Amino acid sequence: HTPSTFYPKGHRNYKYGDTLIQTLQNQANLPVIVVGNTNHRKSIWKTKLLKPGSVVIMIPPTYTAQDVRYIRDTYVMIRNYTHNPSAKVAIVLSDENEVIVGDQAIYHFLLDESFKFGYLDVVILEPKLASTSNGTTRIIRIFGFTRNEQQNICSRELDKINHVETWLTEEKEFLLNSSIYPVRGKLNLRRCVLKVFVIQSFPYAVVGEDRPL
Repeated sequence: HTPSTFYPKGHRNYKYGDTLIQTLQNQANLPVIVVGNTNHRKSIWKTKLLKPGSVVIMIPPTYTAQDVRYIRDTYVMIRNYTHNPSAKVAIVLSDENEVIVGDQAIYHFLLDESFKFGYLDVVILEPKLASTSNGTTRIIRIFGFTRNEQQNICSRELDKINHVETWLTEEKEFLLNSSIYPVRGKLNLRRCVLKVFVIQSFPYAVVGEDRPL
């Protein structure tokens, strides 16, 4: 699912689709690359559903509400064709981004969206220019969340985001050597209220006022 799959021609991100596919073919060991059907942009050639153990989402520069909608569309495509809630997810921001979506920083918004689509093992990689005693250097900040730290996990809203690690680009090492994907442990719902609904799907039984149906 590349930018040229769903961006219209003339959009600033449309041109990156072919470049991305060429990079994947040249540098990654990927036996199958599924791309969009350019004749029907809302569908893809579907052979079978895949359940990858890991998912990498690359986020282009984000400036407008339309860009945010395209990000949500990407999540829908992943859910429809390669959904695996137990997969580990890495979301890579392409630039240092100070965009606020609603009242959330972009990395908080992306973690929220991932959680709403059922993912629990998610990290955000955000490039950043940091000041040092010798000038500036590039780092990559890594953000994530743990479900037991949330005040109301049943609300599907994340209220605690962690800066779990920092990658030092010049030194090529992690600052803290912490676990990026920590062990989840036993779920603690903190007495939050679960809302459950039952769809009308056979077999089922409905009890009426007079007799079972």
